[in-house]
Amino acid sequence: MSTIRRIEINFPEPVVLTEQLQRRLDAIAGELCKAYQALHPGRVMWPFGQGFKITYMPITREDEETRGMEFDEDTFEISCSEREDYKWPCAKCGIEQGDHKGCIVEPPAGDCEFEPKIMEAKP
Repeated sequence: MSTIRRIEINFPEPVVLTEQLQRRLDAIAGELCKAYQALHPGRVMWPFGQGFKITYMPITREDEETRGMEFDEDTFEISCSEREDYKWPCAKCGIEQGDHKGCIVEPPAGDCEFEPKIMEAKP
């Protein structure tokens, strides 16, 4: 088994990508994200954006007014995001990851370095 960061499919001619097929591709991306989570306790990953591939993203207001966003309308893209699972319990203190130093609560409730608790997979 190998690890990858991108899946590409190139067709020699234009094909029709229906909404139903888009949903199926999104579901496959979701399954890959869930498989990642099973191997990385304390982390979450999910598909968060899909549509035409962005080829240019304006950074300043002037860029937006003069050029705007540009898309490759021949390419359908699904992007995924990953971060800490704020609700995951710590193996050391039992406090959720989001309450540890460096996360979302000030002042941090958990004063130890977070270590993900290994939990049994849900059926």
